[in-house]
Amino acid sequence: MIYTKLQSIVNQFNMDQYKGLAIYFLFYLYSSGESRSYLIQTAIENGNRKAGSENNLAFDVKDNDEEPQLLVDLNPKGAGASLRALSPKTSKFCDDPDLLSCQIADISANILGKKSILLPGNIELKFKNKVPGNDNAYNYEGAGSSLIVIYNPESSAMSGTATLADGRTFVLEYIGEEGHLWKEMNIQKLNQLSYVSNGNRGEGRTPFQDFIELPPGNINRREWNPLLNGTTDNTTMAFISVKIHFTKEFASITSNINDFVDKMLAITNQGFLNSKVPITVVMNCLEETGLEETGSANSMFDKFENSENLYQTADTALLLVKNLGDLCGIAYTYAIHGNAISVVQKSCVETFTYGHELAHNLGCQHNIEETKNRNFPHGQGSFIDNPYNPSQGYHTIMTYWKNSHPIKINSYSNPDVIYPRTNTKTGDPEKSNNAAVLLQNRFFIASLGDESQQCFLKNCLNGKCKDSGLQIKNW
Repeated sequence: MIYTKLQSIVNQFNMDQYKGLAIYFLFYLYSSGESRSYLIQTAIENGNRKAGSENNLAFDVKDNDEEPQLLVDLNPKGAGASLRALSPKTSKFCDDPDLLSCQIADISANILGKKSILLPGNIELKFKNKVPGNDNAYNYEGAGSSLIVIYNPESSAMSGTATLADGRTFVLEYIGEEGHLWKEMNIQKLNQLSYVSNGNRGEGRTPFQDFIELPPGNINRREWNPLLNGTTDNTTMAFISVKIHFTKEFASITSNINDFVDKMLAITNQGFLNSKVPITVVMNCLEETGLEETGSANSMFDKFENSENLYQTADTALLLVKNLGDLCGIAYTYAIHGNAISVVQKSCVETFTYGHELAHNLGCQHNIEETKNRNFPHGQGSFIDNPYNPSQGYHTIMTYWKNSHPIKINSYSNPDVIYPRTNTKTGDPEKSNNAAVLLQNRFFIASLGDESQQCFLKNCLNGKCKDSGLQIKNW
């Protein structure tokens, strides 16, 4: 692979501080055509920063001394507020069995970037960082609560997910002329999907062939490169591209598909950043599939795996659906040689399911009490005890929910990361260190596709696109 050749060139020089940027800049110059050109902006933003350090994108935070203002106002102003609340479109997007509440909201996008903001309930959050991969994605945190919010400058709309300290989760969604909705997710119901008799909400499905024991060339989507194996580089950013498919059923309940996908990627990339893992997921392609939903995770996964143009030229493939039945997601495990596919239910994106499934592709597993990682003994999820409230403990992204640890945090198990709410480590070096698995395998996945084609949707709102939808661009 070109990447490894360039890495060896950079390693000859004392360029540690700028290694990531240097490699990807050279990659861009060296590659035939410009197949990686769309990754360059992200590389510039992230390549010379070590994961886990203070985010240097914070330079544009607005230095304000005034009192924090509401980002989301649940008391809409104006004569048409009541009509917006009663409109058929509002009812359509509020009619969701995974919601506890849903109401019209006004937003104040002009305060994004200020040091402090307020959410409904007088919850104050402070700006922490911009999320790698999207300059319009903001991460705010405070007292155990967090908000990932995306701003769309074309529509002046926002899309976001707020996870509160008490475990409640709220979603901000733009639905067009009616404005925005503020929706509370039924986390108890989603938690029930996270522990059922036949698996958990992110069920890891082992590939039919045991490719670990086969000669690497037998399962290739790319040339085997032994230099990528067992990397000791824990700082260079790996860019993993994904082709995202969605069903017509998913489109029918998703007001703005593009913004939803941007938010999903931001949530996932923030999880990697929280875990000190230098991975940025980048969308390579977005298109509607002709597959009809079955309501069954296994049958949907089989249909997706056998569909055409699964990856296009991306490293990984994802199918977004409305309903998976008794699971939130399903994926192949340790799929570093080309089986990196997953299926995710829309509502479960809010509980970090896409990051869970992608980590399965990379070789991570659940907590040891439920699933033993046969490839990486340390690649297990973890529980984090709460010394202040033992019945309100925490669990990391790959870990099964349980009564004493009901609150999921957007972080993978890592003994080098301290969770601030408890001031304890989020993992154990020998028993629960999924971050180490991600670090070791990230370049495998990132080298599967060549990104020579990119397809995307334009102006997709309320499940409809103004053009034909799919557009292919040869770089």
